[in-house]
Amino acid sequence: MSKEYYRKDIDGLRAVAVFAVIFFHLKINFLDWFKFNGGFIGVDVFFVISGFLISSIVFSEIEKKKFSIKNFYNRRARRILPIFVLVGFLSSIFSFYLFLPGDLQEFSNSLISGIFFSSNFFFWQNTGYFFADNELKPLIHTWSLSVEEQFYILFPIFILISFRYFKQLITPLLLIVLVLSLILAHIESSNGSAGSFFLLPTRAWELVAGILCTIILKKNIYFPRLLREFLSTIGLAFIIFSIFMFEEEMAHPGFVTLIPVLGTMLIIIFCNKNLFLYKILGNRFLVFNGLISYSLYMWHQPIIAFLSYTREINSFSTKISIIFFLISISFLSWKFIEVPARNKEIINNKIYYLVSSFCIIILIGISSLGILSKGLLSNYPEKDHNLLLNKQQYGKYVWKKSSSIEIKEFSNTSKKKVIVIGDSYSQDLINSFIESGYESEIELSWYGINFECKKPIFDIKCLSRNLKIKEDFKKLINEADVIFLAMSWGRQHLRDVDKIFLEDEFNFFSKKLILVGSKQFELINEKRWTRKDLLKLKDPERLNLKTKISKELIYVNNLMKKNYEKKFISLIDILCDENLQCNLFDEDSALISYDGSHFTKAGARYLGEKLKKNEIIREKLFQKF
Repeated sequence: MSKEYYRKDIDGLRAVAVFAVIFFHLKINFLDWFKFNGGFIGVDVFFVISGFLISSIVFSEIEKKKFSIKNFYNRRARRILPIFVLVGFLSSIFSFYLFLPGDLQEFSNSLISGIFFSSNFFFWQNTGYFFADNELKPLIHTWSLSVEEQFYILFPIFILISFRYFKQLITPLLLIVLVLSLILAHIESSNGSAGSFFLLPTRAWELVAGILCTIILKKNIYFPRLLREFLSTIGLAFIIFSIFMFEEEMAHPGFVTLIPVLGTMLIIIFCNKNLFLYKILGNRFLVFNGLISYSLYMWHQPIIAFLSYTREINSFSTKISIIFFLISISFLSWKFIEVPARNKEIINNKIYYLVSSFCIIILIGISSLGILSKGLLSNYPEKDHNLLLNKQQYGKYVWKKSSSIEIKEFSNTSKKKVIVIGDSYSQDLINSFIESGYESEIELSWYGINFECKKPIFDIKCLSRNLKIKEDFKKLINEADVIFLAMSWGRQHLRDVDKIFLEDEFNFFSKKLILVGSKQFELINEKRWTRKDLLKLKDPERLNLKTKISKELIYVNNLMKKNYEKKFISLIDILCDENLQCNLFDEDSALISYDGSHFTKAGARYLGEKLKKNEIIREKLFQKF
């Protein structure tokens, strides 16, 4: 921020925003009343501040006829690139040293997407259950940089054209963009779309809100001191309320996000040097951390990710130590990298862009190595490759084959026609059939049930969501010889299952229906086992490794056996011994399950072969096995 536009309270607000984000990611709580569950709104505050600061400079330069797009992007490059390059380079060193191949490959993809300011698209496409936990992704926070830079590609062009041809329409046009973007954000967030969180169209309204602050301030409207004090204090209260009262599960960004955004706007518009709030936000501690806030933001995620990858960071003292370390390293990077990089007298443009280009080429090379080598997979024995994939790669295997036969019409062959219905556990069953050669005797079709459709499981409207008419689904069911319903069963589902067998509405397929139970293995990458621990085990140790089943699953499984008898296949009985202990590795020392629930390729084959001995499978599908 130039001296002309410098405000201590804005730096103080930056500090509040960045600490909210850091405390949220560290899961820091002070007693039961102070939980930073909504700390993620710090990014929303940053967006508003960024829109305000950039537009203040641009508007002023245009009015003075000093604005240059070249200079605009030069300032952005000097502001963003040095720390990004340093964080990217050091994160690469730690990733190549610490990460297993699957995770290293994902990191490399995230690094190269960050280089080209498209990491928001990458993380949008790589978010969900079948992907690595966000806390283990060193560069996931760069999505917000990508959003900002994408916005600033368009912003100066829009402003230049507007000032030249329709200056009076700038405010109405910005208001239209804000309203449309906000409505879109709320709709998409309410529908559970990850894109609403990561993409520019649903985040633009927050940056525009900052621009509107600039427009309002330029009008120099008089406001009484008491009104300024009240409204700016209300603004801070809105932000603090959001930090402590918001939850991850809410529809964000959306209408609810107006609270922290309006709070930020109130502070920007109404706070000034004469107010008590200015003194609070402008205290030395907050201003100091506000000045280094970009470095704090860039360093916090990789440090948390690498520490979380290697150990648990649950203790309060450990978390506080991390914060002090973050402040220290951020100060150093601010003083010796950020500040010099912004000063043309210290580093002229020619040297700056020569060094920057060289560093970016190096980062691209590092990223390419990680991607093309599949995370240096060849450095490990082939028999261990099944242990080296990441959650995304395992997940891709789970859903890939079933997706190819979703709502597949049956042909006129003599093969038995089988439809599998359910959630991701049904996809595991499909894979088990395929890996063990069942397709030579049966014809498969799959119908997935979304999470929202589990209650009740067999709502006809829900089942027909992807079909032109309900009759299409009934036709598929009527043609099927056997119907498998495979789910992650819980007590809440059993009433719905009773409904299937008791109500006339479901007679058209209940006679053909076979229920397939849930399964459970030891969860790797958690407290007891990590993939690195398992890699150290020799084959005999792997074969002797037994895993536990939860009491809840045992209860539900036993209840389903009792209630549905020969309509139920117990996977616990098939996969586990009489003591309800299950193997984590098959006979060839291959990993059976990567997350305690879903099968690897080896695990799918393992179940498929065991199912061939199951009485129900032999009777319903192929007695010759």
